[in-house]
Amino acid sequence: MSDESDLYSVGWWKAQHELYNKMFSDWKTEAEIAEETYLSNSKTGRRKINLLYSNVQTLMPALYSATPKIEVDTRNKDASDAVTTLAATILERAAANNIAEYDADEANESTALDNLLTGRGSQWVEYEVKTARQPVIDPMTGMPAVDPMTGEPILQEVKVSERCQPVNVRWEDFAHQPVRRWDMVEWVSRAHHLTKARLKERFPDMADKIDAADEERPAPIDSKMDSSTRCLREIWCKTSGKVYWVCFDYPDPLLVTEAPVDLKDFFPCPKPFYGARTTKSLVPQPDYCFYRDQQQQINVAYNRIDGLISALKLNGLRNGAIDELSRLFAEGSNLDFIAVSNWQQFMGQNGIDGNIALINLSPLIEALRAQFEVIENVKRIAYEITGISDIIRGDTQASETASAQRIKGQWAQMRIRRRQKAFQGHIRDAMRIYGEIIAEMFDDATLVQLSGVDPNDPNLQAALNLLRSDKARRMKVTIETDSTLEPDEQEDKQRRTEFISSMMTFMQQAGAVAMQQPELIPLMGDMLLFGVRGFRVGRQLEGSIKSAIDGLSEKAMAMQQMQAQPPMQPQVQPMAMPMQQPMAMPEGYAA
Repeated sequence: MSDESDLYSVGWWKAQHELYNKMFSDWKTEAEIAEETYLSNSKTGRRKINLLYSNVQTLMPALYSATPKIEVDTRNKDASDAVTTLAATILERAAANNIAEYDADEANESTALDNLLTGRGSQWVEYEVKTARQPVIDPMTGMPAVDPMTGEPILQEVKVSERCQPVNVRWEDFAHQPVRRWDMVEWVSRAHHLTKARLKERFPDMADKIDAADEERPAPIDSKMDSSTRCLREIWCKTSGKVYWVCFDYPDPLLVTEAPVDLKDFFPCPKPFYGARTTKSLVPQPDYCFYRDQQQQINVAYNRIDGLISALKLNGLRNGAIDELSRLFAEGSNLDFIAVSNWQQFMGQNGIDGNIALINLSPLIEALRAQFEVIENVKRIAYEITGISDIIRGDTQASETASAQRIKGQWAQMRIRRRQKAFQGHIRDAMRIYGEIIAEMFDDATLVQLSGVDPNDPNLQAALNLLRSDKARRMKVTIETDSTLEPDEQEDKQRRTEFISSMMTFMQQAGAVAMQQPELIPLMGDMLLFGVRGFRVGRQLEGSIKSAIDGLSEKAMAMQQMQAQPPMQPQVQPMAMPMQQPMAMPEGYAA
């Protein structure tokens, strides 16, 4: 048991990676063979049909054919508020506009290719920030602050730019703790192959020392390396909560820091995209291993075909006493007749049939036909192993009905649907990490600029605070991606038509009820939004529909208030009565 001083040292990390390489050594060998076979790097000079290349090129568009778009939404759609909705909008737009500056397809296609060739594809979400030393501005004077002791301007590190991008990590550059399940992994690492100039820029104080140690180093435990580069390992350790930069040829760590971002699963990489493996370990198996025998059989058959084609020549024997026979094949052309000096003798020997014997090519032709049949049968077996069916290849019969082709297509897609789902989950998890880093690390000004939201929105600061809070963000915002497969245009049209038809039918029925009972308009609006949220294609119209419902609800409330007030009674002005003169009293009358 290592003591505390040895734990997480360069020697300890080197030993951990040696254990990983020992467990994955057979897989690495098979992966290298698969890559060489894919690129047809055959040193034997024998001709062959590259079945692996054909299969990979067929399965690649079945796995990835469309750039995914990040979608950020509230977890509880029916109880979303203005702050949560704005936070989701900011994160979605900022993530989409930021990743548009980079080639997302390159990373995703490389990950899918690694999986199809080696059985494992990996991505890593990189975050880099560039800073510069700039003068501190005195808030009182608006001028650069000056150190009173030295008279020099006071400088501070200021963030100049920041970058976040998912990248593919080549299969031989990725490593992790050699355990049985991914949820048991406590550390992951990736190799960085840096040139001397890049190394000096990244670690200026260590570059010369690493070069000195590199001159005496043995063969590296990592993959084959160019002598002009140096291999560094970036290691994220969940147990210690730290990130280690090490070079196995240098005794001390180059850099040890706390994890720069608090990610949900700690690692800046999702679970790798695995192909075939068992529950015994995380060691995958390349698909090529399952039909390598068929590839070799095809290679043997193809080499036999090559030999048979070379032997298919019109050769034979002739009567040497008749020189005109050689001229017939060497000089003869169309409708050319060559004179024979002794015609009677020539015909007496049964003419051409009696003086020439040609090789019978029928056995060669039959053997050639048999070899082609062998290749087709072996290819059929290989396609059954890999899941490539005739409907995916478009190899259907013209006589088949549309229903038959659709049923065959459904069964064919079932063979690869599990792999498609796994790859989409891998991309989704990478996008979640990408969204977490953007929400937590990007400045407020950068988020506002990338999202294009109104900087004067009264809910803006509350929305930004929600994104900064890990707990609140994970409770209220969810990140998904749309499909990585090319959408079916006809199916998309059908979904849109179904959405519009359903919405119009509901609006007609709800409108009749609202005319009779305006107080039910808010309820009808909530029911409409409930139905709209069930259609993925209706997500773009949700905001407009909600605004229209709010407007109708306000009108309904105004109408209810008007109806609740009692009708005003007209005021009746009292009629003016004529003034009556006092009655004259008779004389002598005493009151």
